Amino acid sequence: ALTALCLKHKQRVPDHLLLYYPALNVSYEAYSPSALTSMHDKFLNHDMLRLCVESYCQNGHSGESDPFVSPNLLSDSLLAGFPQTRIFVGSKDALMDQSKYFAVRLKKLSRDVKLTIYGGLP
Repeated sequence: ALTALCLKHKQRVPDHLLLYYPALNVSYEAYSPSALTSMHDKFLNHDMLRLCVESYCQNGHSGESDPFVSPNLLSDSLLAGFPQTRIFVGSKDALMDQSKYFAVRLKKLSRDVKLTIYGGLP
């Protein structure tokens, strides 16, 4: 989201992005197969994810519609300015599908992106 804000305000963007287990869509409606598998996770279950979102989204900001809270909602015009991006996620991570979606969007915009999924890791 910080990179997108830099682009929006015509500021210098980072040379590279290294995203480890990124939360790219904090909408309560953003269900995916990987999110559903976390329903019974001992540490990062659905209730804990909801608490994190409620703590993060304050002062009128909403993960439902604000692309600077949920970067998967960013416009293609902003994503087209993203620098080289590397995304690292575990295959059992509740947010894995969000990472895949983000990587595919960047790739479709001819951005230099690589997604690394570590098998068996949450």
